[in-house]
Amino acid sequence: GDAQGERRIGSLLSRLHAVLAVRPPTDESTGEAHACLRELDALLPFSMVVKAKAKVLLASALSELSHRAAWQEETRGANIIQWTGLDAESQEQRLRDTKKLYETAAKDFEYLLGQDALGILQRLEAGYAPVHD
Repeated sequence: GDAQGERRIGSLLSRLHAVLAVRPPTDESTGEAHACLRELDALLPFSMVVKAKAKVLLASALSELSHRAAWQEETRGANIIQWTGLDAESQEQRLRDTKKLYETAAKDFEYLLGQDALGILQRLEAGYAPVHD
């Protein structure tokens, strides 16, 4: 029933919060955050500030992983800890996910905040810029 749904939402939100706080982000933490978000989207199929913020945090964690992967590539052979998988397929997917998360978060903010969203969107654009190269 409803109470069960609400409990589920509560636990998803706290799980999401926890995995987004993992530093440095990992393939596992971002994967789990993504799964939480997808389930929240299914349970709450409308724009919410909490989801929009989570999407932005997840997108920035993913782009951090992308930068990390690039750096790992450059320093191959050096004795560094690998945070993230390097196969081309998952790197492509990560970039696509990052872009999609930023785009849907931007739409959410626009819808939720109207004119107030403009400042946020500009900051998002600035945060997203490095991924384009």
